[in-house]
Amino acid sequence: MKAVLSTAMASAVAASMLTLVGFARDAGAADARQMYIVQTRGAPAATYQGDEPGFVATKPNAGEKLDPTRDEVRAYLEHLTQQHSSVAAEAGVESVRDYGLTLNGFAARMTEAAALALAERSDVVAVYPNK
Repeated sequence: MKAVLSTAMASAVAASMLTLVGFARDAGAADARQMYIVQTRGAPAATYQGDEPGFVATKPNAGEKLDPTRDEVRAYLEHLTQQHSSVAAEAGVESVRDYGLTLNGFAARMTEAAALALAERSDVVAVYPNK
């Protein structure tokens, strides 16, 4: 089963919506690798309304909870994981954890320069240092 970002963590990440906050600025920091959370464009399963061809809505109805075991949810999560892998590969970083239930994104260890480059991509919403 894929690891997912907790609702509290996702809320904190989404609430901040600050791009690339808290980077170390000393001379050696640019070469040091650290863990980052990369938030990619598109809805996570909890809010996905079925706007991509081939994938039905996974957002639960009012009063219902998201069921990550439903085939529709699993298919959409796999789709997001494939997107994350593509973004990471194109950026030259390796995704170490995918998030898709409450946040669409992935975690990867990278340099500050790689994080800055990823943040400029049109398919990336934001890049956060994992602290």
